[in-house]
Amino acid sequence: MRLPLSTSGYDALMGGILRTLTGGHKWLHRVSRGRAGKSFPGGALVIWVTLPGRKSGVPRLTPLLGAPDGDAWVVAGSAGGMSSAPEWALNAIAAAENPASECLLEVKGVTRKIRVINLVDEAERSAAYEKLILDWRFFRSYAQRTSRTIPVFRLVYVEEI
Repeated sequence: MRLPLSTSGYDALMGGILRTLTGGHKWLHRVSRGRAGKSFPGGALVIWVTLPGRKSGVPRLTPLLGAPDGDAWVVAGSAGGMSSAPEWALNAIAAAENPASECLLEVKGVTRKIRVINLVDEAERSAAYEKLILDWRFFRSYAQRTSRTIPVFRLVYVEEI
């Protein structure tokens, strides 16, 4: 469903919603020591990605909706269909360009080092995005809402820590 809002109005609304949800998930994750907040309302699994800031290098922890993809996970910088990509996706692009980046993925309490792959081939990106739609149907409306190409990433396990 497309909200009858201008792009700037939608971005302001969705930005506020995402900041609130992300902040709440981070707080819940921290106070429960990872025992609560493992799924999103509606049942989609929440995974936790730690990426270095592209400018600062400071590790940034972000809760994301992801879809399993063999020995990896797929995530997308949809930002709920906002007109610009989320900061974590920009950090993921930088991490993909620097294989030495320290990146982590926590799924169901198990943390592993990962390598980030930016899916720039359109066929590969689209196929991966379809996996996300199967897990969280709103990904389809996010793609319809925005005119930008939503970045999609494969998070490939390197080792368990």
